[in-house]
Amino acid sequence: MACSHLLEFQNNDGVSLLSIVLQYIDLTIKGTQHNSTLPPLCCFDCEDRQPRLHACLHCIYVGCWENGHIQNHWKEKEHVLGIDVFRRVFYCTICRDYVYSNLLDQLIQERNEGLPFVSSPPSNTIKENGKNEHQNSSSNNNNIHENGNNNLSKNNHNHTTSDAKENNHNDEKISKSFIPITIPPGILGMRGLANLGNTCFMNCILQAFVHNPIMRDYFLENNHNQFVCQRSKRETEVCLACEMDIIFQQVYSGKQNPFIPNHMLFSMWKFANSFAGYEQQDAHEFMMHALNGIHAHTGTTDNVCNCVVHQMFGGTLTSDLTCSSCGFTSSTHDPFFDISLDVPKNHLIKNAESNGDENGTEKSNTPTLLNCISAFTRAERLGQKEMSMCSKCNTKQESIKQLSIKSLPNILCFHLKRFEQSLNPRLSQKINTFVPFPVTLDMSPYLSTKNSPGDSLGGVMNQYQLFSVVNHIGKMDNGHYSSYVKHMENWFKCDDTLITKTTLSQVLESKGYLLFYAKTNMDFIRAQGTKRTPTIDPIIELPEKKIKKETSR
Repeated sequence: MACSHLLEFQNNDGVSLLSIVLQYIDLTIKGTQHNSTLPPLCCFDCEDRQPRLHACLHCIYVGCWENGHIQNHWKEKEHVLGIDVFRRVFYCTICRDYVYSNLLDQLIQERNEGLPFVSSPPSNTIKENGKNEHQNSSSNNNNIHENGNNNLSKNNHNHTTSDAKENNHNDEKISKSFIPITIPPGILGMRGLANLGNTCFMNCILQAFVHNPIMRDYFLENNHNQFVCQRSKRETEVCLACEMDIIFQQVYSGKQNPFIPNHMLFSMWKFANSFAGYEQQDAHEFMMHALNGIHAHTGTTDNVCNCVVHQMFGGTLTSDLTCSSCGFTSSTHDPFFDISLDVPKNHLIKNAESNGDENGTEKSNTPTLLNCISAFTRAERLGQKEMSMCSKCNTKQESIKQLSIKSLPNILCFHLKRFEQSLNPRLSQKINTFVPFPVTLDMSPYLSTKNSPGDSLGGVMNQYQLFSVVNHIGKMDNGHYSSYVKHMENWFKCDDTLITKTTLSQVLESKGYLLFYAKTNMDFIRAQGTKRTPTIDPIIELPEKKIKKETSR
């Protein structure tokens, strides 16, 4: 029968929501059939794989019909529509019948082409003691983080933010049963993150966020509370700030078993459609979308935004254009969240101070981070093809362009451009040049207004300390992300569920992709309008206070 409720859903972005739900169902069915690392398709509440499984169309939830779990979900969440997982027909709770829509049915038919026909739940991957029957113990020992992914249970995959508090107990129970504890004991603020299927790009950025001193203080001091946020109370909207609040609560809960960030993943699917699905993604792109989302959900539309994102990463670049004829200089100012630096393909980079020696031979240096920054801020002569209008000469003239930094952010992120894209995919390549980077960084030489020789205070105010490094191993189309983070004066490697203590020398020997530095002297404005100075290492009392407050609600 036709249904006005399904038609209303279709007209309110229902096509994209249905696509996400179908993509989730298809991937889990494929994963179950091919012994993939994806968790099996089953009821999120009782793990039953009966033929009458239904998926909610308003969130990522799969429930069984016979035991009433899907009906209970629809009633509790006041959701209206669902889809039979295997028969691919819609059900309306208001009409109390199966309904249809020509447009949505056509979408289902197009997606079904090329997919294996499934008339009943696959049964070849029944698990015993958290291990696949067809999986031997030797493979389990070789890949700890893959073992964590193979054994994720579906109980955790209800992606609505309002369910986060209810799912915390389930997350703990599931993780203890299926995922090995990999974090060193007795360390508060370190916790592994489960890989949900090619989501290492997300996990490495979330670890960098968690150990960002300003973001840590902002969320642990309850400046954004998931339980009072108005956005999270509206089922049709997502709030990435609430998702970060959940992650901080979980990481600082004292639990050692890995956390499953399924809510964050689904929220990113809805906020940025390009991340929907389980394909490999770029960590830098995820970071920028996540920061834009947190800003959108906590900031203002004013010209000057004091949201936590701008107080962390907000800086200003100056672009000076000097006329080669009259010497007049015009300046423009642009905001930035990060600085992208070119990485040379070989192990040499042009000297930023001189284009040649007295014999006419080009000078070059090894491509250190400082040399890459110097190349970024080096004066560049623009030729006749790039002539610009000089307001003083009133004609187009050749000019010299130079970038500098007008205002430094509290958190400075360098993006080393290691992925060289080409219109011809065969010519695209990853640049694996090793670029040494320092632990302490002075940004004074790259400012628009240089400090005077005797100004020691200016130099101190522009000092930064390294606190996180994101690395990528492998090729462009087939690789893996991990991150190093500094916590309590120690360095740790975060590789999805696996957390291992490491040394500073190992961090500095890595081929960094994203480098995160924190200002040694920084202030940020709290939500109440008062200022405080974050420290590089966390104040342990903060998470205990917050957890007690939230568990008492």
